[in-house]
Amino acid sequence: MDEVCEVGVRKVRRAKSSAWVPLLSYVQHHRINFYPFHADDNSVASIFAFFYGFVSFLKSIRPKAVKSRSVAMSGLEKLGNARSPLCPKQIPILQDYNITDTVLGLGINGKVVECYDKQTGMKYALKVLRDSSKARREVELHWRASNCRHIVNIIDVYENMYGGYKCLLVVMECMEGGELFQRIQDRAEGAFTER
Repeated sequence: MDEVCEVGVRKVRRAKSSAWVPLLSYVQHHRINFYPFHADDNSVASIFAFFYGFVSFLKSIRPKAVKSRSVAMSGLEKLGNARSPLCPKQIPILQDYNITDTVLGLGINGKVVECYDKQTGMKYALKVLRDSSKARREVELHWRASNCRHIVNIIDVYENMYGGYKCLLVVMECMEGGELFQRIQDRAEGAFTER
């Protein structure tokens, strides 16, 4: 005997099997209400209500898994706080930094060179990106996330002419140890663990 289950926007016929019996009896026993939306109803409220009911149902079935995931997500204070929106400096970068010809790395979006802060003498990495909407989005997202201890910190961002092009110049902390791709290649036979 077949049964009809309401799934998202369309009805799906499934053969009744022993795997469905516990789920169906649980839904009937606890009188869980799903609010399925229909193909002709495009309202955001209906879609939201459906997914809200579905998530509530999942939480009631697997409270331990959901609880452990929410505890893990509440540890965001370890990651740092998001920064305010980015405002690139308009002054020439050469007022604040000495740029060398030493190339630290080459990427798909630009090159990374060595630079030094004129006041402190600290060594930094300078990423040079041609100005575009894609480059601005990349820098904005990196800027906002760079307070996290697992992400390279951005020190300054400049909007200057560089090599005859309008560029975004991103001053970042200099990470020693070479390029990640090279490290992965060097350990070809021994895979990295998730830690």
